[in-house]
This record gives sequence, C-alpha cells and structure tokens, in this order.
Amino acid sequence: MSRGKLPSGVYIKHVPSVYSPEQVSRYLARISYPNPPSDPKEFHPTLENLEVLMQCHITTFAFENSVQHYSEHHTMPISPSYLYERMVKRAEGGHYCFGNNGLFAEMLKGLGYRTYTGAGRINVGPSLPAPPSFLAFVHKVIFVQPSQDDNTTYFLDASSGGSCMTRPILLEDGEWVEGATPSEWHGLVKSARGESSLATSLKDEEAAKIEWRLLVKHVKSPDGNEIDTKLLYSFITDEFHTADYEFANYGVYTSTNDIFWRSIVGSRCFWLSPQEEKEMVDQLQNWRKLNSATNSVTLVKELPSQYLGRYSMEGRVVKRHTGPRTTIVCEMKSELDRRDALQKFFGVVVREEDLHWVKGRPPAFNQ
Repeated sequence: MSRGKLPSGVYIKHVPSVYSPEQVSRYLARISYPNPPSDPKEFHPTLENLEVLMQCHITTFAFENSVQHYSEHHTMPISPSYLYERMVKRAEGGHYCFGNNGLFAEMLKGLGYRTYTGAGRINVGPSLPAPPSFLAFVHKVIFVQPSQDDNTTYFLDASSGGSCMTRPILLEDGEWVEGATPSEWHGLVKSARGESSLATSLKDEEAAKIEWRLLVKHVKSPDGNEIDTKLLYSFITDEFHTADYEFANYGVYTSTNDIFWRSIVGSRCFWLSPQEEKEMVDQLQNWRKLNSATNSVTLVKELPSQYLGRYSMEGRVVKRHTGPRTTIVCEMKSELDRRDALQKFFGVVVREEDLHWVKGRPPAFNQ
C-alpha cells in the first residue's frame, strides 16, 4: 500500500535555491555538517542525510526573537539575504520559525532536495485530552520528498522551538518518530476541525479529515510511568509563499497579545555529553516499551551524540532539559545577565550598545 503521499499523489519538483553554491557550502561549515562535499552538487540528498542536516541545524540556530527587542526597528526580518547575513555569515543568532525554517528550506534546495513550505496553527491550549485552542496560520513548516524517483513525502520542522522535532517524519496518519531522546516522540494524526463545514458525504455528514496534527509525548518521570501528550499544532499540505509569510510575520511581531511581544524567548538543542548519553541508553529499553514509533534512529558516528538536550529561556531563568530531567542553569537579574545568557546558551550576539532598545518594552528588566 502506498504510504506518505501528498493529496492526489503529487510530486514536488526541483526548484533552484535563492542561495549560491558558495553560500550553501558556507552554511554546511556553519552547522558543522560532518565531512561536507567541496561542491554542494556532490551532496547526496537522502533521508539519512536530511536527518543529519536537521540535527546540525537545530543545534546551531536557536529559536529566538532578540532582534525584536534589542534593535531600533523592533521587527523580525525574514528576507533570504538577511537570514544568510545574520545567521550564517555573521553567526549572530537564530530566528523563530519563519527564519529558521526559511533558511533551512532554501539550503535543502541548494543541496538537491525537492521541498516546499507550508503553514500550521499553533495550539495554545493545555495537554490532551483538553480541547485545542488554535492560532491563525503563523507557523512555517517544511515538506520534503527525499527520494529521487518517487513521491514519498516527509514532514519536518527545523525551527528549534519548544519540544521541537529532531528528525523528519513520514507524512502518514499514525506515524511516530523518536524525539531528542527516547523519552520523547513526535507523531502525526489526520483529523477534522470541529467547526469545519466539510463532510465526507451529505448522508452521514462525517467530518472530512483534511487537517494534520503534530503531537508530542514526553516521559515525565525517570521510571517512565508518567507520560504527557500535547497537541503542538495543526497544519495542511497547501503550499504557502513569500507574501503569506510576510503578512503572518508582521502579525506575529506586532501583536501585543503574542508571547514574542511579552518575552525574549530562547530555545536551542545541544548534543548530550557521553555520560548523559550513557544514562539515556541505560533507560532506553524501559522508555521504548511505551513508544509507538515505527522508525529506527539514524546513528552517525561523526556526530557528537545520538541524543539531544534543550536549553530554554523562560522569563528570568535558563533551564537545561535532558530527557525527563530539568535543571535551572542560569538566573538573570539584568539586561547584561540576559545578554550573556543569550550568548552562552543560545549563540545569540547582542551588542552592549543595543541593550537600551528594550527599555520600556514588556520584557525589559526594571531600569
């Protein structure tokens, strides 16, 4: 049976990247891709290499919005030239989904992948079984057909935010993949919106399942007996374009009700240490008994680790997450403290002369 197909079995065609081969090569060096080819045209656009690219990307670029508050313009530019200059050439930080996934999608094109981008609706509601509360289409996502001769499609999100995906997932109802560690899994389910007007027939009016939902499951206790499941967002397979993202991006950084207006956020993956990886391996068997994932984890000996942790900036603290364990690693009491934390944990450069631009805005420390 055919699995992982877009509606009507359509193919994604090859589209040239906005970035030059030289820029793509510099990107591979920036993310520390293991043994990169001297010429991007020699890159092998396989599923395994896609997973490695994704993990190198999310350990390099943080999900963050520092420019929104520490700049005179208080915007979040998303043009390809800006993203390349800030993230790759100057290595000054990351972005949120429009930037991180925007850069990644174009670099994938430059490496020979057939890909396009779509959009999703973030769920701001609590964990399941509580009903979702969706925002508008303000989250950028990516679709890839890594095989050179068929239309098998994978979904991915390399934005690095929150409980981010760490590897592609087959676009198939009920598919699951392992997340940062064996204590986390991401899954896809096809569903229908409760308020939808669409049905499979007029006779029984069964709601048409045309919407996808990305779920994440977390082991919340070291013994693996407590599991939390959250619906992260919904998405459709329509292709979205520059005008769509520019409009959505403007709405995100100007909305006074948005978390990005109220906060300076940060989230970044990191490779686990050998000791932390050993602890994960020791608990692997117990956790995987609870896991419905159908794929195996790609092991690449050139990578620092097979598992990831995450740093997160939450209010005035920075937390370090490894599997079900969370520790506070930094407490901030001033803008200088936050500047140093952004640099140390998230690779974000904020110049001292730009710190004053946050004054009077919601995230600012008391002056």
